[in-house]
Amino acid sequence: MSETSEQTMAEICLELLLRGSTTAYNMVYASNRGQLRTEVDRLKKELEEVMASHSQCAQMMADNHVLMENLKKAGLDLRNSRDSLAVDLKIAKETIVNLTTNRDDLRQTVVNLKKAADEEAETRAEMLKAIVAEHTGFSEGIAPNVFSCKGVP
Repeated sequence: MSETSEQTMAEICLELLLRGSTTAYNMVYASNRGQLRTEVDRLKKELEEVMASHSQCAQMMADNHVLMENLKKAGLDLRNSRDSLAVDLKIAKETIVNLTTNRDDLRQTVVNLKKAADEEAETRAEMLKAIVAEHTGFSEGIAPNVFSCKGVP
């Protein structure tokens, strides 16, 4: 055996130590690399799920936008319909007021006509009585003259 110096032994020990630490590092790195690959695969799957969810959300947003536009149109139509109905209601109220006024006027006219008819009926009754009285008086006045006319040949 040859003599080795302390310096050489220290260098050999240092080299073995470096080789061992490099081997340990490579083993840890390889182990970590497997874990990293597993983590990367898990994150890729999660990314795919998030992307699918995002596309579903984007589709839902587009659908909701269409629905919102339809709701706006329906709201505008309802507002226009409400305004039209309000105008129709105002016209109907004015018509009701006019018809009520006309009805009241017609009722008053009917009352006045009934009064006039009653007064006319009273006047007719009085005239009939007067005519009957006059006719009776005339007949009574003529009756003696009829006998006197018959007596003269």
